[in-house]
Amino acid sequence: MGTEQEIFSQVEAAVRIVLNTEEGEIKMETMFRADLDAESIDFPDINFL
Repeated sequence: MGTEQEIFSQVEAAVRIVLNTEEGEIKMETMFRADLDAESIDFPDINFL
């Protein structure tokens, strides 16, 4: 298991691909639905990356 920052970087990369977000748009405090307009259908895609 990696550090908090290593895990965040991996999650951020997957979210950026699935939700087509810009670099720097995702932060530790970012909320998927409220801030990124993610829908429930997006979550399986994020999990599989």
